[in-house]
Amino acid sequence: FLQGENTPRHISILQSIIHEHEDGQEMLRFYLFSLVGVMCGLRGEESLQGSLFLNQVNGEMLVAGVHVLQNLQTASPCGIYWAFLAERAAALQLDFSSLEQIAFVRLACLARTVSGDIGNLQKDWLQLSVADRRTLVEHFVADGISSLAFAFTF
Repeated sequence: FLQGENTPRHISILQSIIHEHEDGQEMLRFYLFSLVGVMCGLRGEESLQGSLFLNQVNGEMLVAGVHVLQNLQTASPCGIYWAFLAERAAALQLDFSSLEQIAFVRLACLARTVSGDIGNLQKDWLQLSVADRRTLVEHFVADGISSLAFAFTF
């Protein structure tokens, strides 16, 4: 979720699981806690001296993700997902008002792009043909609920 690899459909599935169980709120808290733990452990093989991954930029991304996921009980899956990507767009100082801009933000998340590297990604994006960008936009903005979407795993 935090790197744009999932879709709103995955949020919907998580929502269903939380709503179906009597202790759903407790499950959500545990899920969010485990998400933080996993993120803390990234790059753990490099050093046991704290979390190398959770620098200021990644920590802010994690906090934004946890914040929007806390609305799982009340917000729509699409609302949660796109709110998080809007947060990422703001952090990367990117516009988030057209479908192409939204797709580009998702690509930036998938590529784990930080603000200092965004220029290279934008240059590469603009070198794609209009038809290729249109195809990527169609896939990157699909929600998996009302339109077929693909999840990216790595």
